Formats: sequence, C-alpha cells, structure tokens
Amino acid sequence: MNNTYLFLDLYKTLEQTIINTYNLNKNEPPINYLMNIKAYKSYKDELDYCREVRNFLSHEPKIDKEFAIIPSDEMIKLIKSLINMVSASPNISKIMKNIDNIFYANENDYVLSSLKKLTHKKYTHIPIIKNNKIIGVLSKDSIFNYLIDNDFEKINNNLKFIDIKDYTKLDESKYLFVRKDVTIDQVIYDVEKRLSKGDRIAYIFITTDGMKDGNVLGLVTPLDLLAY
Repeated sequence: MNNTYLFLDLYKTLEQTIINTYNLNKNEPPINYLMNIKAYKSYKDELDYCREVRNFLSHEPKIDKEFAIIPSDEMIKLIKSLINMVSASPNISKIMKNIDNIFYANENDYVLSSLKKLTHKKYTHIPIIKNNKIIGVLSKDSIFNYLIDNDFEKINNNLKFIDIKDYTKLDESKYLFVRKDVTIDQVIYDVEKRLSKGDRIAYIFITTDGMKDGNVLGLVTPLDLLAY
C-alpha cells in the first residue's frame, strides 16, 4: 500500500477514533473538534494541512489513474501518533474526587456548623446531597443573598439547609454534569466553551448518567483541571 492509500485509511481511522472517544454526533466534524481541544492546539496547522490534502485526494480526479499528491512519511507518522494519543486520552475518573472523600451536606444538616467545617477544609462550595443526588449547592452568593433577604437574627445554630433551599438551587450556568468515562480533554473543552459565554464553572459533578438527576459519584474542580 502506497502512502496515499495509507494516508486516506489512517485519516478515516483518526476521524472515527475522535468520534468514539469524544462521543460526537454525526453532525460535528471530528477534525474540527480535535483542533479546538487545548491538548491538540499545537497540532492545529498540521491537522488543517492534512485535512486539505485529504479533501483534495478524495474529491479531485486522478491523473492517468494516479493520485496527484503523495503524502509524506512524516504525515503518515503524524496521523498514527494522533490516533494513539486520542485513543489513550484519560477519563475524568482519573482525577475525580470520590464522593466519600469530599465535603458535602444533606438537607437536615445545620448551616452554621457546616460553614465552620467549610472554612477548615478550604472549600468554597458545599454540595447538598439527598438520595445520592445533587439537590443544591451552598456558595458565598447563597449566604449573601440570604442575608440580604432576611434579618440577621434569623441566622442561628438551628438553621438547616432545608430552611434555605430557595437559596441553594442549582444554577446550571455554574456547574457541569458529566459521566465518569468522559475524557479530561473533553471536560476542559466544555469548561472553556462555557467560559467563552461568560459562565464560570465552579464544580464538575460526575454522575452515573452525566445528568444532574443521576447518582453522584464525585466531583472535579477547575483547579484539578489546571493541575492536569
């Protein structure tokens, strides 16, 4: 097999590997998606060039039954390397904090005692969990808004999370829900995409089905992604 046929086969394999790894729908161009992922941005020019070569080879007629372009050995090497890299992309479960190892509350816990623990543990938010599902999150904004709307004397040791449930509702612009088999690269891509729209993600929750109503398995913070 000469380099032209090998290149076309490998390019198709790369596209399918991207689709499978990142669970893309059929309307999302896989090479474009890969070019926008942070870990692969350094390959953007090379990928763009390979795409142009592939399009030319696929759509232009042969000359005397021969391809007009023969991809180089380096192009073949690049595509093979990218296939291996995409295939080996680690899942978010690799850096996930297990639910048993994070600080969270249930709706009948006391707010003030939980806030004291929050300070000691250096967390910024308290997930509120009921029946293994995230039903809310206490943040600094939650406390501030509650104080604005209520008299300060109502903040006492008997205040429970269920009493302030209207202030801990999930703001979906601040949280991301994913499955544990989603790749770290894909989560970073999704966080950056949300950031470009003005949404700052506080926590990435990992649930059984990747939805907010799924059983929670753990979480990842943006700092965890930066450390990765």
